[in-house]
Amino acid sequence: LSIGTYATVKYSKLMGDALRSYQHLRRFKFLFYRYTPPRYWFGICVIFRGLFVCLAPVAFRDYAALQVLAVSSILLMFAAVQLYTRAWRGAFANMLDASIVMLL
Repeated sequence: LSIGTYATVKYSKLMGDALRSYQHLRRFKFLFYRYTPPRYWFGICVIFRGLFVCLAPVAFRDYAALQVLAVSSILLMFAAVQLYTRAWRGAFANMLDASIVMLL
C-alpha cells in the first residue's frame, strides 16, 4: 500500500524527465498500464478498495449485517468512481468491472 502510494505520487512529478519516467513506469507497470494515462491514480484506488473490503469483516466482527452493508457500500462507492472516470483502457473492461461489482 505504501509503495503503491509512493509510486503514484512520484509518477506525476516525473512526467517531465523522459528517462526517469520510463524507468518508473517499467518498475511500477502493475499500477499504471491497465488504466488510461489521465487516470494514472486509479491503481491506488483499486488497492485501497481491496484493503477496505478486507477490513470490513474485521471492523464489524460480531455484526454480520453490518459487514454486508459495509462491503456493499464500499464496492458501490468504488464502482461509482470507476463508472464516472472510466479509468480502464477499454470500454469493455470498464463495463465488465462495473457489472461484476454490481453483481457482488
